[in-house]
Amino acid sequence: MVTKPKLSVQQQLFVNAIIAGKTQRESYIDAGYKYKNENTLAANASILISNHKIANAIAEHKAELAEKSTWTAQRIINSFEEIVERCMQHTEVLNHKGEGTGEYRFDSGGAIKALENIGKIVGIYAQMEGDQIIVNQFLTQIQNQYGMVETKE
Repeated sequence: MVTKPKLSVQQQLFVNAIIAGKTQRESYIDAGYKYKNENTLAANASILISNHKIANAIAEHKAELAEKSTWTAQRIINSFEEIVERCMQHTEVLNHKGEGTGEYRFDSGGAIKALENIGKIVGIYAQMEGDQIIVNQFLTQIQNQYGMVETKE
């Protein structure tokens, strides 16, 4: 029988915070670890997250959640694709009488968010400079291509 390495109390607190969705920095602080400044905080949190016991504990938790879930990555992507399609539909703006105004709009914000989430799932994003997510050119092009309001000509 193989026994799993035990986590210290602080390590378990760190893992719990990560699982709860907190950043590495927030999790490091919440676990009660000490640090001198922001640079050492970021560095130490990064080292801690790569500790094999911690990485395994997080991976095991994710695997347990995936086992219990009926949602697959493909199902999530399909749902986001449907959101994109609905948000990209041009809908005529109606006045208070329910008549068309000749102005058309769509929810580019909803489409952009759904595309961002698809990008996260399929790995289009790169994690850079701490917690800042860098948006790739594809999503930027989509955002630039579509405005919030269009008028019918």
